[in-house]
Amino acid sequence: MKTSTVSASLKSLVVVLLMIPASPARAAGTADAGAKTLIDYFLPTPIVCPLTSATWGASTVLPRDICNGLEDSTGKMWTYWDGKIMQEASDGTYHLFASRWPETSSAGFNDWPNAVIVHAKSNSTLMGSYIPDATSPITENGGKGQNVVGATLNDGSYVILTSGNGSGNAVTTFANMFLATSLTGPWTDEGAISFNANGYSTYEIWENQNIWQNATGNFLMVTRPFEMLLSPALTGPYTIQGGSVIPKTVPSSLEDPEDPVIWCSGGQYHMVYNYWQSRKMVHLTSVDGIHDWTYQGLAFDPTTNVVRYSDGTVNHWFKAERPAVFLQNGHVTAFSFAVTDVDKQYIVPGSNHDSKVIVVPFDGVTFDRENPGAGSPGCPAEPIGPVDAGEADAGAVPGDAGSTDATVPVDAPSPVDEAGTSDATAPSDARVSTEIDAQAEGGGLDAGGGAPLDSGNTDAGSSGSSNASGCSCKAGRDPRANGATGLALLVGTMAGAGWRRRRNAAAR
Repeated sequence: MKTSTVSASLKSLVVVLLMIPASPARAAGTADAGAKTLIDYFLPTPIVCPLTSATWGASTVLPRDICNGLEDSTGKMWTYWDGKIMQEASDGTYHLFASRWPETSSAGFNDWPNAVIVHAKSNSTLMGSYIPDATSPITENGGKGQNVVGATLNDGSYVILTSGNGSGNAVTTFANMFLATSLTGPWTDEGAISFNANGYSTYEIWENQNIWQNATGNFLMVTRPFEMLLSPALTGPYTIQGGSVIPKTVPSSLEDPEDPVIWCSGGQYHMVYNYWQSRKMVHLTSVDGIHDWTYQGLAFDPTTNVVRYSDGTVNHWFKAERPAVFLQNGHVTAFSFAVTDVDKQYIVPGSNHDSKVIVVPFDGVTFDRENPGAGSPGCPAEPIGPVDAGEADAGAVPGDAGSTDATVPVDAPSPVDEAGTSDATAPSDARVSTEIDAQAEGGGLDAGGGAPLDSGNTDAGSSGSSNASGCSCKAGRDPRANGATGLALLVGTMAGAGWRRRRNAAAR
């Protein structure tokens, strides 16, 4: 075929492609299988200490960086769970709050009801190594606490929240809340947190709380039943706004939801939560943080290569739960997860299996740019001023909460929506707590934080093969060297621009 014929054919192809109508915007409550989901924005993990296999764990998590996050690298002293990173405003240091219990317990991982709250401070970077204190930072009730989460409030103070006590609908303590002006303490007990059922179910409301203070000063909370609660004050009353917000478009094959984390970025509220039975996490978004939560697809899957180091090494943790986010300048820069190398029932003394907290970097700037929200008074489209320690805007002033104003009438009481709520027969956390003594750690290799930092190791502040924006930059062939290649790139660029316009329109 002659060159002129090829050129004419290619021109015709371009015309045909340009005449193809844009596909309809993605329907609310559905995830586009061809679009990126949150899982696609995780970045390679910088290496803090040399990767090693001389530690506990199944072959799927070896070799690994024992200085990433928080762990007992000996696997013989502590079992760690939960994990929330916050940054001290006064000096920029990174602090992680988690729970732990003795690995030597005959109950193994199932001894979590005896957990105490633990505070750990990073040696240098966001990745770790996090070195734990010998004793709990909380003195009340022997430091006991499970489902440990935290937040930086608009006034610059810090809060730690742990699950309360109860059984089913019998709520004895809604939640335990502790407040401090420094991450090193002292922490004060804020007393009982009150709530208003507002005609909705209170089943397991005392579990898995996660809190966010929005830009207008109101407090948004989600618990294990996936009901949204709203309060004008830190300690309540938190009013239940409706039934479960899990949309029916979430695949029905996913079983037993728990561990929700909520935050605001890019002009919309986000929620990531775990299906512990299915070992998957999903991502939801909402304009006002209360209504119309929309399923956006997969957020984390431990069977994929999400936990990958900057040198290409991959770790496949069996379970990844208790997601938490760390934000800087209004964007998520890292997630932390509580992980196990095998199923929890096999974590028993002498098994060489355990759990830890890992930190995985995330390209939140690109994520928010490519997934914009409409914005609201409580969750502006752009961050307002410097965002302190990965949480709500430190410069925000309480005022009109807009669509999430605690004074706005809530939905009329109705039977709780059971779609997607936790199975009443499923195991749940924080049933009973008994006091244990916080034991001091010592020795050469720190059991909580791994080996000391080696100044010769890879800089934890870099991402190895990826640059700061998460782009792996490689020299490519000049598209002008081949007319067909150049045309393909042109068509791809136009198609991509059309896809982005449609995606942004759907987001708005």
